[in-house]
Amino acid sequence: PKELSKIIGSITDDPEIIKSLIKNLDNRRSHHDISISAKQLKKIFYTLAIIINDQISKNFPYYYKMKIFIDIGHPAHVHYFKNTIKFLNAHNHHIMITARDKDVTHQLLDNYSIPYVSRGKGRKSLIGKLFYLINADFQLFKLSRIFKPDLYLSFASPYAGHVSFLIGKPHISLTDTEHAKLGIISFLPFSDVVLTPKVFKID
Repeated sequence: PKELSKIIGSITDDPEIIKSLIKNLDNRRSHHDISISAKQLKKIFYTLAIIINDQISKNFPYYYKMKIFIDIGHPAHVHYFKNTIKFLNAHNHHIMITARDKDVTHQLLDNYSIPYVSRGKGRKSLIGKLFYLINADFQLFKLSRIFKPDLYLSFASPYAGHVSFLIGKPHISLTDTEHAKLGIISFLPFSDVVLTPKVFKID
């Protein structure tokens, strides 16, 4: 951890980020042996990559591109956003993607080689949905504190909407289900722009 602290310290001077990464490793440590799962290691390097990109943006502003946070909650949303993600990556924008573990959502993202962070499986009961809402919001908030996005993009995601409001960044949402009144209420007040199909009747 001391050696890692020096390496991270040469990249960022944010004590909270350094503390978080060191704790991430230290929790996996057993005596003199460090055992880290591939998933844990991937998370650490992904976080470091974000920090490095952030430092490049600060020191070389003429290379700066937008940081866009995309939340995906359904397999269909992968098809909605895959070409947008490809286009943004081709233009060197920084993309952070979170995805619910629903049906084949993760498999589709893996198939298209789109990196993402899972926000877990949803819940069926009302109480379960409430706890999932709190947990998902917290996950996205933590990632946002590190990634520092300029913009949130989602398909009717209340989680992206809530966090964008807390962070103070714009949220662009898409929706096509006008009879899903409860769902619309959950994200509409937290969205700056809502894109709907031409046949959508609710203004």
